[in-house]
Amino acid sequence: MYSGSDSGSELVAVLGCDCDFEMGRGWLHGPFAQDKDWQNLFQQLFDGWEQRLPATITRLSNYLDQANQRGLDFHLQRGFQAKGLFYVLEAKAQPTQRPASVRSFLPSDAETLCQLHALAFPAAWLSGPAMITQRDETHAVLIAWEQGQRVGYIRLSQHLELPEGEIEYLAVDPAWRGRGIGRKLLLAGLDWIFAERGLPTAVLNVSADNAKALELYLSVGFEVKERAIALDLWRKNDDSP
Repeated sequence: MYSGSDSGSELVAVLGCDCDFEMGRGWLHGPFAQDKDWQNLFQQLFDGWEQRLPATITRLSNYLDQANQRGLDFHLQRGFQAKGLFYVLEAKAQPTQRPASVRSFLPSDAETLCQLHALAFPAAWLSGPAMITQRDETHAVLIAWEQGQRVGYIRLSQHLELPEGEIEYLAVDPAWRGRGIGRKLLLAGLDWIFAERGLPTAVLNVSADNAKALELYLSVGFEVKERAIALDLWRKNDDSP
């Protein structure tokens, strides 16, 4: 969903928000403004969303380019807290082949997948059960299978508005780390994006503190496209951290 501000017939500012009402969380996109009076426009857009969003949406998140100082200042003034630096990575299409030990999700994988997802991403915007139900042509979950065990997974999605696929989650069972499982999952994910879906670009986000993951992504052809600050706002204080 998006809200905008116009000047006559010209759109001068816009702010979008994706919401997960079950989780009580929203993800902002923007704000973007062309007008010189950007601060007032930002204020109008945020106030508009504050009025439209239900009280059940208790947490708002955003990612802003590290160089977007006016946007960062505005978010901080509105009560957002900076959560750290993230890299936005991008890889262009390349020859790929899915490793034999990585296969598509099966219903029998559900329990292990949910347990591993909750362990690796306890504050994830997408829950394990939701990940399972939200599988279709543009959303996939692949499972790493080693010695009769489910040892990792990767969640992938195809953007509908952009010609790119996204690696949303990748996790390996702690007992199996350091054995190349993450690389196999990553290569399988790239095969899904480039070969199966025929997309020219793959993207992902990774914390700047996660040096091992960053090294892995760079080793298979990803490059740093953007450095972004993660921001969070809790809309009520009684039960929120």
